Amino acid sequence: MTFNYSSKLLELTVNNNYRFEDIKPVDRFGDYIKRDGEWKVNVNSLNAKWNLKAQSDGVFNQRDTDFYEPLIFMNKTNDKQELSNNPIIASRSTAITSQNQIENIADDWSDDEGILLENTQPNLSGEYKGKISWTLTEAP
Repeated sequence: MTFNYSSKLLELTVNNNYRFEDIKPVDRFGDYIKRDGEWKVNVNSLNAKWNLKAQSDGVFNQRDTDFYEPLIFMNKTNDKQELSNNPIIASRSTAITSQNQIENIADDWSDDEGILLENTQPNLSGEYKGKISWTLTEAP
């Protein structure tokens, strides 16, 4: 019988089908458009402190990429950070030591927190697509 013992574990699992609510004619410039559907951003850790960053250039219209909307991260104290700046969106400053723990970061976000779409300019109707790059690193 062979046992493999891991003293540290740090793993990120995300789904790639993120969506936002449609931008409606009543939405104004500067409004934040909420997430839609189930967002899973799972950090599995054991004996590790960590930081999670998210980076995105925004979402772009599929017919004309001159039309785009930025993605932002809004924390619990309403401090806005643009995802283009690759901000830390979650962290663990105390390591889990007894048994690994999976934390869905998005579960902690209210409708007005977390990653949101910012309505910043006149919109061209149609579908917009973009990419979020996630970076999970061990913290000191």
